[in-house]
Amino acid sequence: MIRSSALTLIECLVCLLILAGGVMPAHAQGAAPIRVTTTALDGPAAPCSNTFAAHELEHVTTVAGPTVDQFEANGAGLGVGDLDNDGDLDIVLGNDAGVNSILWNEGQLNFHVERMAHGDTRAVNLVDVDGDGWLDIVFTRRTGGMTYWHNTGTAGEANRFVR
Repeated sequence: MIRSSALTLIECLVCLLILAGGVMPAHAQGAAPIRVTTTALDGPAAPCSNTFAAHELEHVTTVAGPTVDQFEANGAGLGVGDLDNDGDLDIVLGNDAGVNSILWNEGQLNFHVERMAHGDTRAVNLVDVDGDGWLDIVFTRRTGGMTYWHNTGTAGEANRFVR
């Protein structure tokens, strides 16, 4: 598929990390340097067991207008990571024209949905921005800006993520 837009800075960084297969120093203006290390996977991945279980997910990604344009068709973002440090992978789904959702994994692939304010999302990134041991959420937005949601680590609180 050919895209009409240029690569974003994040896409370029990821490509460089993959091609380099090693260490790349990086830092934001005024911040201490961050050291990023990548490693190759050890051996081939295990074959699929063909035992997938269907699950209904309470999230619908919508578009801003009456038709789907190329940008919207490229997706609205998905992030997978352990947001509450319980050992289960949680899912964050971005939404182009609606609100974003967190699907909290309660174990055994049982999820409960939490709706987040805002949408207009292009990509979902889960990263521990402040190094406190909790994954934070960074949304890149279709309009070009970013939204950072800090994970306070307070389980069960409505304000677990603070903007």
